[in-house]
Parts: sequence; structure tokens; C-alpha cells
Amino acid sequence: MVKLFVYGSLRQGLYDNFLIDSENFLKEDELNNYKMYSLTHYPFIIAGSGTVKGEIHEVSVSNANYIRSMEEGVGYKMVIGQTVSGVEVVYYVFERMPTHRRLELVIGGDWKKWSNKQA
Repeated sequence: MVKLFVYGSLRQGLYDNFLIDSENFLKEDELNNYKMYSLTHYPFIIAGSGTVKGEIHEVSVSNANYIRSMEEGVGYKMVIGQTVSGVEVVYYVFERMPTHRRLELVIGGDWKKWSNKQA
């Protein structure tokens, strides 16, 4: 099993959660030292001063591999790190700011809350 930190569309109640819905939700948590930006329909995080809110799910290795191929296929890089509560997790980041799209800072680092306000 892999502990996966999700902060965007994979979170509970959001549109890609069906990919991990049958897996084990552990708890809500946060990552420090990241900023979150919107790419309209999904977010990305990049190193910076800020906190990102999300969830930890324990997922099967096969599902973790599927999510990895999905995330890396659109430009994310896998990182292994610790959440604010000290749990070692896998999560996905952008290494550089995209320059080909309109970006909007997600104030507060909470995609679920931010995207609900945009709807």
C-alpha cells in the first residue's frame, strides 16, 4: 500500500475521486512550503511559501502506479515527503511555473473550497 497525498480533483467529493474512492481514506492533512495555482479545471503546486490542504489515502500499488502515469503524463513530478502531521506520503508537483497558460493563485491552498466558490 502507498500513502498518497491528494490536493486536487482526487479529493473526496471532487470529480476524479472515483479513481481512489474504494481505497482507504486516512485523514485530512497539509503540506508546507508550497503554493497552489489553478489551471482552470485542476490545480498544481510548486515550491513556495504557503500551505496546501489535502487528504491522505492509502492506495494499492497498482492504483498508485496508474495515478503516477496519469499525473506524470500531464507534467507532474512525483515527490516523497512529509505532511505537517509527519506522515510520509507520495504527492505530485510541478517543478516550474507553466508559461503557456493563464494561472490563478489559489488563496489558502484549498482546491476543494476554492473550486466550490468558482462554480
